[in-house]
Amino acid sequence: MADEQKSKRRLEIAHVLFIDIVGYSKLRINEQSAHIEKLREIVRATEQFRTAEAEGKLLRLPTGDGGALVFRNSPEAPVLCAEEIAKALKSHPEIRVRMGIHSGPVNEVTDLNEQANIAGAGINIAQRIMDCGDAGHILVSKHAAEDLEQYDQWQPYLHDLGECEGKHGERLHVVNLYNDEIGNSAVPAKCARNAISATTSSSAGVGNRRRYLIVAMAIGALIVVGATAFFFATRTAFRGLTGRGGPVSERSIAVLPRLRELESQRRHLSQVLRAEENRLAQLQCAELRSLGRSLINKIQKQIRAIEECISSLIARDQTLCAKAQKLTAVTGVGARTAALVLAQMPELGQLNRRQAAALAGLAPFNHDSGSLRGRRAIFGGRRALRSGLYMAALSAARHNPILSRFYQRLRAKGKPHQLALTAVMRKLLLALNHTLKPLPCTT
Repeated sequence: MADEQKSKRRLEIAHVLFIDIVGYSKLRINEQSAHIEKLREIVRATEQFRTAEAEGKLLRLPTGDGGALVFRNSPEAPVLCAEEIAKALKSHPEIRVRMGIHSGPVNEVTDLNEQANIAGAGINIAQRIMDCGDAGHILVSKHAAEDLEQYDQWQPYLHDLGECEGKHGERLHVVNLYNDEIGNSAVPAKCARNAISATTSSSAGVGNRRRYLIVAMAIGALIVVGATAFFFATRTAFRGLTGRGGPVSERSIAVLPRLRELESQRRHLSQVLRAEENRLAQLQCAELRSLGRSLINKIQKQIRAIEECISSLIARDQTLCAKAQKLTAVTGVGARTAALVLAQMPELGQLNRRQAAALAGLAPFNHDSGSLRGRRAIFGGRRALRSGLYMAALSAARHNPILSRFYQRLRAKGKPHQLALTAVMRKLLLALNHTLKPLPCTT
């Protein structure tokens, strides 16, 4: 009997989306029923819900003011489902919803009514993550966010909020998921209150705040001094790089490593710039905001200096210059993307279609096992190149006539936005590979 009960309590890792209507208890009874019914319709109409249910990979846990969807197929499934729900709710602003996502252990149990139910840490943490948010928020646990970071298309959506204090004083590391179309970019009230209480928790608070301000200003000053020293040190190196020298053809072997190093530093500083801009938006202290703006200006100046060096380096090499001109002739590809492609994939133009897609990590791989047909997904390859192509594909899907029609055709067939955009990335890469292929000799 004990062995039978243990077998029924098998744990498995699932991907949980917890949904909750904000202010549900304050609504009238008829409004509660209408809101729940409309939310149920929206959730059941999502592609992720229908696909997972058809595959037998979905469990549902209803609650009074929402519910939990437990996906057992992919860590992306709850995020894609949340994205579809958020877009659909734009047409129903009266329904104020917050969502929480976590991947963790769950197990099926039998409740008091002898009905199948679901329980486990995966459910509990997803609910606590959701409880940290306000209306419109899609919050993700740190563990689930680390899984999503492996997919390049989700990286721009993820914004780390740090630790928030949930119920019973539990500390939860929360990541806010949003972009221009979905989610809520504001810092949740609970996280903001925790941040304020963390800085004003002393008895009177006045002396500690002053000490905190002095320390923060000192740290900010050190950052500015360090950034300034770095700028002048690297500027000397950049001048040496772009100064006079021997013929480029004699140093062609060294050009690509230098280009790759410059391009890598540009990407790094761009990431630092985004982080500092996000941090500046949350600062309340005027002195720290002034220091933050000064640091951002210096980082932007360094990025411009590096971009000038990249342009100069490419212009001085006839081969790279010719390739860059061919690449930028493709609609959707700018100077930055061209430099990224030349630095990260110098083999382009010498590869066949499959080799180019696999090298960039854009070739779909299956996850089949026996008779089970799993979800196709991309992974591996050159991550930096794939990130740059993602931004180029966004532009190409709008402005490149051929790729725009290709994207719209996939969407018309019911393909999700991210899948269609990945297909555009692959097609764009293959077009660039074909553009750089040498012309056949004619006799």
